[in-house]
Parts: sequence; C-alpha cells; structure tokens
Amino acid sequence: MKKIISIFLTTVLLGSCSQKVLVGKYYTKLYPDFFKFTNDSMFEYEYNFIHLKEYSSGKWLKLNSSNIITINSLIQTKKIPIVITKNFGNFDKFQTVNINFDTDTNPKNYKCAVFIDDTLYSLKNNSILSSTDIPFPAFCKEINIDNIFFRYTRCDSLHNFKIKNPVKKIFLKIVKVPYNINSNALLKEPLETEEYSLNDLKVNEFTLNISFKDSLFNYQVFKNERIKVKRRGISIFNAKTDKWQYIPKR
Repeated sequence: MKKIISIFLTTVLLGSCSQKVLVGKYYTKLYPDFFKFTNDSMFEYEYNFIHLKEYSSGKWLKLNSSNIITINSLIQTKKIPIVITKNFGNFDKFQTVNINFDTDTNPKNYKCAVFIDDTLYSLKNNSILSSTDIPFPAFCKEINIDNIFFRYTRCDSLHNFKIKNPVKKIFLKIVKVPYNINSNALLKEPLETEEYSLNDLKVNEFTLNISFKDSLFNYQVFKNERIKVKRRGISIFNAKTDKWQYIPKR
C-alpha cells in the first residue's frame, strides 16, 4: 500500500509539473550547462566551457504531457536587421555601397563575408568589391578553416566600396575575430544579417546600417525546446552528443 501511495504522489507531482518541483537551480560538474527556473515562469541559462560561454533567458511553459515543459528564449532569432538608405541617380560604371557598423566594440574586432545575389564578393584594390564566383551553398560547405578565414574581410575595411553590376540582393555573414589576437580560427559561430532586396536598379548609391551587440555571438536561442522534469533533476536533449543529458537539481 505504501508503495502504491508513493507512486501516486510522484505521478501527481510530475503530472502537474508544480512550481515546487521545477523551481530551483540545475547544474553538475560533469557538464558545463546551468539552468535556473523561477516561480514566475522564467528561466536563465548559462554554458561555460573553457573559452566558450553562452547564455540565454526566457519563459518556460508546462505542456499537457505529464512531465514535459518547453522553454523559449526572449530573443528568437540572431539574424541582424539591415536598415538601408538609397540615393537615386544615373548609374554609371559602378554602384557605390556604404556600410555603417554600429556595435558596442571596435568594428576591427569583426570580419564579414559579403554575399551579393547569392554569390560571395571580396574586396579588391581597397575599393572595388568583385565576385569570387563562389555561390553561397558552396561557401557553406567549405571545410578548410584557412580558406574560410581567408574569405572574410575586416569590417572596418568595408565602410565604402564600389561594385560594377547593380546589386539586386545583399546580406552579410559576420564573425568575431579580435584584431589583437593572432589566430586563424573562427572564434565564434558567424552571425548573419537579414537579406535585403533592392527592387529599384536605378539606385546609384546606398548605405547599409547594421547594428548589433557583441553579446549576441554568445546568445543561445531556444525555440520550444523540450525538457523532461524529474523528481531530482531535468533532462534536456544535447544536440552535440545526440543524447539526452541529465542535470540534477541543487
């Protein structure tokens, strides 16, 4: 009878996913993940492993399933918006492009790859941006780190340049590579801007205004991420190991 009562109470606790069961801190020395759940349906997340640090915050929601919650971060996309201004006039040999990088650190700390009409362009002669004939899908499949690193240009070198053919579509990939560190490794996963389409080909000059915070590189986006709530911990699916990872409550 005692065993039946114990099983019943456990089922009720997990089934209701009560705040008393979930609220608290979850971490272990075995894994770099840290979760904190509060009784106002909010969560905080941290990941600390050597030089790699990530963070997130947002809301948790109980599902109808007995012991499942979902978490959604406050930021749902890391795509950087583009604000563009245009100057109309007669198009001559070149179209002029200006880029204003508004960040909370020096633009020298970032490199970017420019994609025009889904093709990678690179800076030539300090002022002309020319096609490399490398399409975006091929760029994404590149596995040689040195080659990938070579494709990027320091952001402070791209404030002003010219292009021979009128731009129909443009977007950028931006990676954090501090200029005072001698390294050919991409230190963070690249951020990507939104794709912008120029419908009017009579634009002879335009300016891209790109604003983002450095901390966005370290932000972890959760979209309806499922977490299993247990009596003494939680389990979350680890995409890196392709396994469910158990984190005890402290």
